[in-house]
Amino acid sequence: MDIDAFVAAHRPVWDRLDYLVKNRSSLTGVEVDELVDLYQRVSTHLSIVRSSSSDPMLAGRLSALVARARSAVTGAHTPAWRELTRFFTVTFPVVAYRARWWWLASSAAFLVVAFVMGAWVANNPEVQAAIASPEEITQLVEEDFADYYSENPAASFASRVWVNNAWVSALMIAYSVLLGLPIPYALYANAENVAVSGGLMASRDKLDIFFGLIMPHGLLELTAVFLAAAVGMRLGWTVVDPGPRKRVEALAEQGRAVMSVALGLVVVLFVSGLIEAFVTPSGLPTWARVGIGVLAEAVFLTYVIVFGRRALARNETGDLERAPDVAPSA
Repeated sequence: MDIDAFVAAHRPVWDRLDYLVKNRSSLTGVEVDELVDLYQRVSTHLSIVRSSSSDPMLAGRLSALVARARSAVTGAHTPAWRELTRFFTVTFPVVAYRARWWWLASSAAFLVVAFVMGAWVANNPEVQAAIASPEEITQLVEEDFADYYSENPAASFASRVWVNNAWVSALMIAYSVLLGLPIPYALYANAENVAVSGGLMASRDKLDIFFGLIMPHGLLELTAVFLAAAVGMRLGWTVVDPGPRKRVEALAEQGRAVMSVALGLVVVLFVSGLIEAFVTPSGLPTWARVGIGVLAEAVFLTYVIVFGRRALARNETGDLERAPDVAPSA
């Protein structure tokens, strides 16, 4: 192949493609079509040069031009920071918001069971005796309950709490493979633990200490667990009622969306763990510690409602597969 003749014949095409790529943000519809056509033609030229010429400079020039044109035609892959931003402003909050009624029902059921059972424990000495001896109850109420939050270094305690709570939430979601049937029992078991501790504390007039220690971190922590339970049960219910879609399609979409909740709750529970390790056992007044917990809860719920409702209005589902892989290159 006569390389000089080849260059002379096709240089105007290369120059035109270079011009279109440099001005891609202001192209008309006709020019966009021309850009696509020239990209395909120059790609062919590059293949010819690579197979028929030993001119590395020409091959390098055409390779660079084709790469830039490809970026302009197909779009650039979304940067990691954009994917992360989309996850926390669209994907996670919209899945949580779409599960709001399951979430609310899980929360209400837990609280009803916990308060009813706690009152039963607090007002029945026979029940208390069946749980522990008077000496053991005194030890729990006077020392063990409060010491639990301060007996280990804060950083170590925070990491342990984080891992434990993340594991509990992951189990809630994993139970969805069993149609979510074990989830109500898991919630009941947790409500029972809270009720027993609260009931024993109330029986010795220590309910103020109980709520003062459990509320700073417990509000956000339990909210996260309720959310995990909600999306897990909702996914299980999709097997029974997939709606207008095919059951396999509905399960695939909902399953991918639920995975986003599992990832998002890692962050939420990390914050809860920090509060439990550094705020709950701190020397701050009770009102300040509880206030921090209420503030964290309010911020999280507001975040889900605002961003979730906005994403839902744009028909977002939280399905990770629907997240855009490319961003406009202009």
